Amino acid sequence: MLKLDDSEKGSDLLGSLRRRCMIYSAPRVIDAALEFAGSLPTEQASVFLRTVTLALADDNRLCLALAAQRQQGAGPAPDASAAVLPPLLQEYVTALGALLRAVAVNGRVMDGTYGFTTYVSYCLHRIATAPALYVAETVLNEALHWQRGARLAIGGTDLNMVPRAGDDPLGPVLRAFALRDPTPDAAATLAELRQFHPAPSPDPALPDVR
Repeated sequence: MLKLDDSEKGSDLLGSLRRRCMIYSAPRVIDAALEFAGSLPTEQASVFLRTVTLALADDNRLCLALAAQRQQGAGPAPDASAAVLPPLLQEYVTALGALLRAVAVNGRVMDGTYGFTTYVSYCLHRIATAPALYVAETVLNEALHWQRGARLAIGGTDLNMVPRAGDDPLGPVLRAFALRDPTPDAAATLAELRQFHPAPSPDPALPDVR
């Protein structure tokens, strides 16, 4: 599944993993990725795992499968208890937990590491305490789209997300949630946040070094 063509290596690794998540599903890509990452040196593994996290939002199997179940009247009702998750949801929860642990064990902090680990951990806790299946389903989808969590982080109480005086108000959030990376969620989230938190204007007293 993760055998890459020459055209998919290097700068197109993200595009390749996004396509694989769309075709095979996030859990299957995570399982294969963790096995592959175990054969890489620590630094290369950290870059690879980071790229995997950025590809998760392209999974469409979860929403399609849930929609098909609803249409066919199969599976538990949306308001059923979430104390025991259906196999489909549990598969995603297990895979996300394994990816979280792998990122933590790797130990290298890069753009996106903080946002992925904190937001997905938060989502998994919400799933574990969800009062009904529809809540667990919604939150699981939020976990896959973890870059959107920047919207919550910018108005939260996490002091790590507070910029220094005079800096870009989105500076910490940009790094934590990798909002400069070329993913649809990053672009949409950054555009939305910039409406309320514009970048600071250049200081006219400073020379233009462009």
